Amino acid sequence: MRRYDKKKKQKQYVQYDNLQPGEQVEVNITDINHQGQGVGHVNGLTVFVAQTVPGDCVKAVIQERKPKYAIGYMTELTASSSFRIEPDCPLAAACGGCTMQIMDYEAQLLYKQNQI
Repeated sequence: MRRYDKKKKQKQYVQYDNLQPGEQVEVNITDINHQGQGVGHVNGLTVFVAQTVPGDCVKAVIQERKPKYAIGYMTELTASSSFRIEPDCPLAAACGGCTMQIMDYEAQLLYKQNQI
């Protein structure tokens, strides 16, 4: 009977730049996560930004930094997506209950279908 030595797989961590809370970055939003936050990347680090839609280019301030992602908030919309619309509810941005109201209905359906 042969005995095989199993090598332990070592996790390889990608070294991201030293993005810290309070820093402002420019983020191109490429997707939406399950919470309705826009998803973008800065130097390989995933950044989640609320009140954004795919196709937006925004300036965001980093609120929270984790080893593999960061959470930020939008300070300026530098380029608007073709999916972006004015929400029906005037409180949509303030209350956060309707995260996808700023997105065209057909685009909402597409992104919701991709979540399934």
